[in-house]
Amino acid sequence: MASPHETSESNSPTPIPHLPFQHSDISQKKTELILAIELQRKAIQDYDKTHDGVKSTDQFDFQEYDTMTSKFDELRKELDDLRLEGDEFQVRYNKEPRILVITTWPQSKIIVCNITRTAQHPHESPVDISKYDVYRVKCEEDEQQFVVIYSEWVQYIHDLRRVYRPLNPVRGTETNIYLEWFGKTTKDVVDCQNSFEIEEVLASHMKAFKYARLAQILRLKELWNSKKTSFNSEKSHHESMLDRLWSSAFPNQVLDKRISPLWKQLGFQGNDPATDFRGMGLLGLHNLVYFAEKHPLQLRYILSQFRDYPVATAGINLTSLLLDLLHITKDVADLPATSRDWNSEMVLFLVRCNDFFAYEELYCLCFLLLDSLWERSSASYMEFPVVFARLKQKLESYFKKRPVSILELKSWLDEEGLLAKVPSYVPISSPRGTVLEDKGFRSMTGKGYYGVYSLEGLIDSHSVTDVVISGSWESLSPRSPHAART
Repeated sequence: MASPHETSESNSPTPIPHLPFQHSDISQKKTELILAIELQRKAIQDYDKTHDGVKSTDQFDFQEYDTMTSKFDELRKELDDLRLEGDEFQVRYNKEPRILVITTWPQSKIIVCNITRTAQHPHESPVDISKYDVYRVKCEEDEQQFVVIYSEWVQYIHDLRRVYRPLNPVRGTETNIYLEWFGKTTKDVVDCQNSFEIEEVLASHMKAFKYARLAQILRLKELWNSKKTSFNSEKSHHESMLDRLWSSAFPNQVLDKRISPLWKQLGFQGNDPATDFRGMGLLGLHNLVYFAEKHPLQLRYILSQFRDYPVATAGINLTSLLLDLLHITKDVADLPATSRDWNSEMVLFLVRCNDFFAYEELYCLCFLLLDSLWERSSASYMEFPVVFARLKQKLESYFKKRPVSILELKSWLDEEGLLAKVPSYVPISSPRGTVLEDKGFRSMTGKGYYGVYSLEGLIDSHSVTDVVISGSWESLSPRSPHAART
């Protein structure tokens, strides 16, 4: 049997087995939408022809025309959104019969599944099912068989360099599309009667990913700028961040003065916490404030354990560690968002999370992991570098497994029992498109407001309207990030 990246030389390909789709309802809905879009397009074209040459506004009903075009745009958006729900297709993948599965955005896995049948009775499980990485099992009662659909290999949408079809295909290859992958010299051939829709689904996911990647990198650039911004006690919003940190950590204890030995209870090294932020700037403070305000029970739990490590100082070191895992340096931060130097495993993870506060939530989860590793190691103060090295090693191993969300990463920690003693941690998701207006999320550099929680709003605030799509520049409206051809 040919591997997914090898083309079989057989001149008589194996027939594609007939199997019902798991996403058949989505496929049916898309078919109906495509038909409705074409009918609406024809209606607009007919209206244009009927009124061709009409110059008087009295003879042209702009309201009716706007209604028709608005309906067309609504149908297009509905189709674009539906394509991001994923789908599966019966194909010949490099001439071998397979099922091609594209999962829901932002997970956006591309799974090539093989198919096997067992000669078991329908009420019995196949005895050899353990050897398969099962995607789905179906019982065909008429044939007294189990159909086992198992994943042969998995890629992600950001592994896909390009999907295309030749302008002048060779006879007999009209239904072929070609997939080119980053890091691979060969291209894969997908033959399917519905190859046009495969191309459209993949294009929609690629466009959504590249838009989300751009937004997340712009966010990281803002965070890097805050790292370069020094704490300034003369700026009121800098001082207010310290006030918020204390009141969230110790709500029942009043801080009598700004410079006080009480700060050591929180894990700062001296009486003035501002001196601890020299390396990480306002970003170190921002992360601590976020943890204290959004997950106060977890922070107070850590403080109540009186660990033999300074909590606030550990949090500042954790900020440095995350920047290291992001592979963000001064040189990288100055590069455009389109550079592949921004493609570290952790950056791609944040993109898959597709959330404005993904970085901060990851910071909070890593803090809990650090505390768990410390407690399990029964470490002393002098062993802090050893525990921190273990934390980095563990995070690198997690990111190599390519989690698709903070929740999935948390579930892996739960499976290892690493969060068993911590009060229940629930990641916070940002409300999509919520305008904050004068209560907006203030830029940590003190230069203004982001204006919205959503990543889409961050792009709006930067006036970015162009995104690299399949190796070329295409105009992309921030209001319609998932536009794709119909």
